[in-house]
Amino acid sequence: MLLSCKNNSTNVDTDNNNGSNTGENNNNGNNGENNNDPTVTPEELEKYGIEIDSATTENIEKALNQYYQDKGEYKVIFK
Repeated sequence: MLLSCKNNSTNVDTDNNNGSNTGENNNNGNNGENNNDPTVTPEELEKYGIEIDSATTENIEKALNQYYQDKGEYKVIFK
């Protein structure tokens, strides 16, 4: 939540689309992934997947380290 106490006396247009709403996503495909294919294979899900209901700091860290050792990058997979 962001709060501001500043008094703006001018009307500033903060629309970066210059009035056009095309519905396009302008993040250029950057969703936090280093690769272009965020698909999780069944093998990855089985080997690295963590049950959301039982996720703990310890088992998340273990899965992260195992994925890094095998793949050379960090990735958390929840099932």
